[in-house]
Amino acid sequence: MHAATARFPVGRVLDRRSVRCKYMTAMMLDYDRDFPVSGNWFSEKMHFFDMSLSQRPPGAKGYFDEAFNDYRSLGRIFFLPAGHRYHGQGGQGRQQSLSLFLRADIGDEDDFGAVLAPVLPNCLRLESDGIRMLLNRIAHEVAEPGLAAKLLLEGLSLTLLAETARLLHNLRSGNLRKGGLSPQRLKVIEERIRDGDRSTSIAELAQLCHLSRRQLIRAFRAETGETIGAFVQRVTMERAKSALQDSDKPIGTIATELGFSSAAAFSTAFHRSSGQYPRDYRTTGRAGGGEVEWRGEIVI
Repeated sequence: MHAATARFPVGRVLDRRSVRCKYMTAMMLDYDRDFPVSGNWFSEKMHFFDMSLSQRPPGAKGYFDEAFNDYRSLGRIFFLPAGHRYHGQGGQGRQQSLSLFLRADIGDEDDFGAVLAPVLPNCLRLESDGIRMLLNRIAHEVAEPGLAAKLLLEGLSLTLLAETARLLHNLRSGNLRKGGLSPQRLKVIEERIRDGDRSTSIAELAQLCHLSRRQLIRAFRAETGETIGAFVQRVTMERAKSALQDSDKPIGTIATELGFSSAAAFSTAFHRSSGQYPRDYRTTGRAGGGEVEWRGEIVI
C-alpha cells in the first residue's frame, strides 16, 4: 500500500535524541507549536507508542474509526497498533515525549489484529504499571545510552510489545475489567451530557443509570479509565468550543446554556481547560489559520 510521507512531529523541534535499531526506533522529543493540528495515522508496518514526559497540550485526543467515532482524550501513554486507522488532533503548546516505532512483523499478526477492536479505546489511555516502567527504562536509555544500548533497547521493546498484547487481550476477555458500565449506560450518560439543555450532576446520572452515586463513579472509571467528573468537564468544553465557533450567541448565553453560574465562571473554566479565554478562542478559531493536516504512514 502506498503511503504519503508526513513530518513528525508536527511543530518546532527544540531537542531530539534518537536510537535506531533493527526492530525499533526510539525518539526523545521536545517540541513546540503555536497552532492546532489534526490528522490520520495508518501503518501496516509499524506499531507506535507515545509516552508524555510533560503535560499534554490542550485538546490532545483521538479515535479509531472501526471502534468509535467520537474524540476521546489521550492519557499519559497511548498506543497505535499497526493495521488500525487512527484520527487525532491536538492544541498548541510545548510537548516532551518518548515516541517509539516498532516493526509489526516481529510478532504474531493475531496479537494486534481485528480481535482488538473492542478494546481500541483502551489504547488511548494505557493503564499499566509494567508498561509504564518499561517505557521509563527505554526513555532513560535513549537519553543516556550505556554499554550495549541498542541490544538492551531491542530487548525492552520486544518485552513492551508482548506485555501490551497481553494487557489488551486480557481486557478483551474481561480478566482485568469487571464491574464496568454497559454500552447502553455509557450511551445514556454521554447523550445526557452532550445534548442536555442544562448542567447535570453525578447524582442525576446515577439515577438515570439506576445505580448509586458511588457505584457509578467506580464503574465509570473501571470502564473508561477516566473519572466521570473529568469526562463531564471535557464534553462541556467541547460543547463550549462548538458554540463559540459555530454560533453568534453572546458568551453569557453560552455560559448559561452550559450550566455555569455566570459568564465569569465560564471564562475561568474555559481558560483553565484550553489556555484561552472564550472571546479569544472565538476570534482565533474563526480565523482558521495555522491548522495542519497530516496523513499517511509516518516515515522515520
